[in-house]
Amino acid sequence: MKQEKTNLNTGLRWGFALSTIVVWIAAVILWVHSWTQGKVAWYAWLTVIAATVLTVCCWLLERDLMKPMGELSDLIKSWDSTAPDELSKQISQIPGPMGDLGEVFHGEMVKVESRLAGIEEKTRKETTREVRNDIAEMVCGAILPHELKEYPSRQYFEVAGVVQQGMRKYSVFYDFFYVDPGLVCVSVGQVPGDDIYAALFMAIVQSMIRTKLRMGRSLAETMSDVNVQIYDYGYQGEVCALVGTLDAGMGYLTYVNAGICSPMIMRNGGLFEPLESTVFIPLGKEQNVSYLSDNTRLRQGDRLFLYTEGLEHVRNEKGDDFGGQELRDALNRSRARREPEESLRDLSDEAAAFCPSDDHHPGYAALMLEYRKGEKELSYCRVPGTPDYAGDVLTFIKNQFDENGIQRKHYARIAVMVDELFALCCRCLEKDEELTVECGVSPDAESVTIRITGPFRGKNPLAEAQTGPSGQAVEFIQNQGDYVRFKAGEENDAISVVCFI
Repeated sequence: MKQEKTNLNTGLRWGFALSTIVVWIAAVILWVHSWTQGKVAWYAWLTVIAATVLTVCCWLLERDLMKPMGELSDLIKSWDSTAPDELSKQISQIPGPMGDLGEVFHGEMVKVESRLAGIEEKTRKETTREVRNDIAEMVCGAILPHELKEYPSRQYFEVAGVVQQGMRKYSVFYDFFYVDPGLVCVSVGQVPGDDIYAALFMAIVQSMIRTKLRMGRSLAETMSDVNVQIYDYGYQGEVCALVGTLDAGMGYLTYVNAGICSPMIMRNGGLFEPLESTVFIPLGKEQNVSYLSDNTRLRQGDRLFLYTEGLEHVRNEKGDDFGGQELRDALNRSRARREPEESLRDLSDEAAAFCPSDDHHPGYAALMLEYRKGEKELSYCRVPGTPDYAGDVLTFIKNQFDENGIQRKHYARIAVMVDELFALCCRCLEKDEELTVECGVSPDAESVTIRITGPFRGKNPLAEAQTGPSGQAVEFIQNQGDYVRFKAGEENDAISVVCFI
């Protein structure tokens, strides 16, 4: 390309020169011819004038166009090897319009180079950030728990967690692990930053908590020790976490809240409500902090929900936060799901639908624990509301009778009544709805209370069936039960039958 431009300039110069020579030769010939005729004709003078004008034009073109163009071309070729200030000085010395053109060209090229440098720097930073984020996500994914050991106590609870990244300001985590075969630890937390360094430090914090607890330290001592270690590291940031330990056999929950959202709890199939907790300062912020633990007891069916603050700060188009009542309503809508994992999935879907874009989604971690161990005197089971699951209900009743030493002859009578009552309750439900069957035995084993709870929409299953086989079932239930009561609720209704043995 450069050689073609050089040939073009040389060709133009030779073309102008040859044209000028040809015109001058023609002028001389015409002038001599007209002189031999006795006088110089007007057209001879006109040709000479034209040749003179052409010569002057060629000289001006060479001086003001071709030569400056060549100089500008040479300077442009040396663009990369010449300092910007020196190049600007040399361009300013080019005379005429080409000098002006060169200065304009130089200014625009400087702007273009500045833009390209900015784009390159931005691209480099974005690429570096994406790589770091990818590595951070890989680290976070690697340290998240996947499964628990199958100790006998594993049947007493179910636990699940979820991490949603969003536009992260924090590296968030959840964790659950066995401290010993009867004690399980659950936690959620966040570390400032979203790069590889934050992810690695998050893994260190989790490892500290695991190590201290497995050394036999109490939860309060563990949190105090971890706080000192983080402070000694000189970490610039606040590590927020809520850590709890559950006695899987008895249901006793001990927890410490270090600067994170208060947990939510659902008792006995009711609504999620905030669980009272003392909120201490985040880990690592101050050296001498004495963390104290709170305690509560979980009973069969209770659910514990832990989450980081990012879930509260998911925002819609109006700027409203997902936290507060909106979060509680979403939790209560999802509580009917049989598994904590399904409830978390529903909750995450509602949070995503609430948020119009990732720019309003800061990312969060959440964990849900359901306690499933029943007590000797009182326990329950939750089953789909179809007659196909009557066998599961009767097995549950039999186990309760065996646990409390009630004779089999009493079981047979009550089992038939429960089977009839369960069938009538199923008729009041819609597809995919569930029933909760509770069996309570008095301390002296002299009476049994059966309660079935479900979305009956305010209708008493016994009052809805008064004729035919259904009417006979109602009559049998009323004869076998010493006390029968129906109670309507806001979301679920309950029918209770008390039988004296």
